[in-house]
Amino acid sequence: MNLVIWSNSSDATAAYIIERAPSWLSCQQVNTDVEHLFTIGSDIVPIFSNIDIIWYRRPFENKASPVTVGERLKSAELEEALWNLMLQVPFEKWMNFPTCNWLADKKAHQLMTADECGLRTPEWIITNEVNRATSFLVEHDWDCIVKPIDCGYIKHKGGIYHIYTNKLERTDVDLSLISLCPSLIQKKIDKSYDVRTVFLNGQSIFIGLYGGSLDVRRDEMKGIDYKVIVPPACILDGYHSLMKRAKLRFCTSDFVVDKDGSWFFLENNANGQWVWMDEFVKYRVSDFFFENLRSGQ
Repeated sequence: MNLVIWSNSSDATAAYIIERAPSWLSCQQVNTDVEHLFTIGSDIVPIFSNIDIIWYRRPFENKASPVTVGERLKSAELEEALWNLMLQVPFEKWMNFPTCNWLADKKAHQLMTADECGLRTPEWIITNEVNRATSFLVEHDWDCIVKPIDCGYIKHKGGIYHIYTNKLERTDVDLSLISLCPSLIQKKIDKSYDVRTVFLNGQSIFIGLYGGSLDVRRDEMKGIDYKVIVPPACILDGYHSLMKRAKLRFCTSDFVVDKDGSWFFLENNANGQWVWMDEFVKYRVSDFFFENLRSGQ
C-alpha cells in the first residue's frame, strides 16, 4: 500500500508514522513548506496516480500578506495550481478531502451536528455581544468555561503561547472585552475524566484520560493516566454517525464524562494529535491506525 502524507517538514506525527510503518506500507511525505516543481497536463500521467491514500495532514499555511502586485499574483496562481494538483487525486483516496477537514473543524457546526446525531453537548454560545454573554453566564450561575473558536496557540516575539480552556470567574473577568473578539462560552461540566478518540475508516478507539486540570493539556499533560475504554453503545453509534455526516475517514475527537457517568461531546479535530498516547497504552493507538488503514482499502 502506498501512502502520501501531505504535510510540512516539522510534522512530528508524520515522522512517527513513517518510522513505525509496517513492511506492507510505503510512505512518502510531501512538505508544503518546500517549493516543488510539478506539471499537470492532458497527456501527462497524474503525479499521484500510483498511490492508495493521500493523507491531508498539516500542510504549511503561508499567512504572509503579499506586498507587490507580482507577489499577489504569484501567491494566487500557486494556490490555485496546488488545488488543481490535489484534484488529480480521486475523492475516495483522500484522508480527508481538504474541504471536509475545513468544515469539520468549525466549532458551531460540529456541535450542532453532534446534537443531531444523538450526542449530548454542553450548552454553549459563540458571541461578541456583551449582553448575550452576560445573560448566558447569569443563566448558568457563572459556572462556565471559555475557549478559542479556532486558534489553539499564537506566536509572538519568537515564543509560542498556548490558549487553553479556562474557567470564567466573575471577579476577574472584564466582559466588555467580548466585543473585541468573539468567544466560545460553554456550561462547565463537572468531569470525572476526559476521553480522546481516534476514528479511522469506520472504526474507533477510545482512550480515557484520568487526572489533570480543567484542560488536560496544561503542564505538558503531566500526571495523566491512560486507559483504553469501551464507550456506551449509544455513544459509539452517535459518534460514527457524526463521522459519516462529516464525510471523514480520519478524525480525533474529545469527550468528557461527568461524575454521574454521562458523556458529553466537546469537539472534533480532523487532524488532531494522538501519537503521544502510544507511550502510555503500549502502542495500541498506532496498531489501531495501521490495522484500519489497511482494512479500509
